[in-house]
Amino acid sequence: NFGETDAIQHFYWDTIGSHDGDYVYAIYQRLEKTLTRILNAVDGLTTVLIVSDHGCGPNLRYLALNNWLREQGFLALQDTRGDSLFYSAATQAKRVARSLRLGRLAAHSPGKMKERYQSLKNVKLSRINWPMTRAWTACGDGGITINLKGREELGIVEPGEDYERLRDQLITRLEAL
Repeated sequence: NFGETDAIQHFYWDTIGSHDGDYVYAIYQRLEKTLTRILNAVDGLTTVLIVSDHGCGPNLRYLALNNWLREQGFLALQDTRGDSLFYSAATQAKRVARSLRLGRLAAHSPGKMKERYQSLKNVKLSRINWPMTRAWTACGDGGITINLKGREELGIVEPGEDYERLRDQLITRLEAL
């Protein structure tokens, strides 16, 4: 399992081709050396598969929906302290960089990496104040669920006119982005 390629691309895709340090290319150079050693170690009857669960590319635009819903007043939080998910991801990226001896990348503290992560973070569902939330998303990058009374366990939006008005308001604001 070579998870480094995933972690580094999420944070440093924009360094590709950079004169200041192409961290993604550096990871692939080290991976190529490792794969070469593996391929040289197997016999001619062994099949080696290299697969990926997804590709990567530049994020030209990203919207963390639950953050946007919170900013727009549709979603409320129980607790507004910092999200530990950021520090977990930043720490993982630093560990990968250090293990691959990418000095400049490893030197970034989680605080400095926060700027890169800011557009990717999303509200944890466990922090949502459900009795005050009118809309939310489970996956952060897909459909929005209206917290409908009678359908959702802690639903607060009345079916009918209130639901339609909220749905139209969400559509209008999203189209304006």
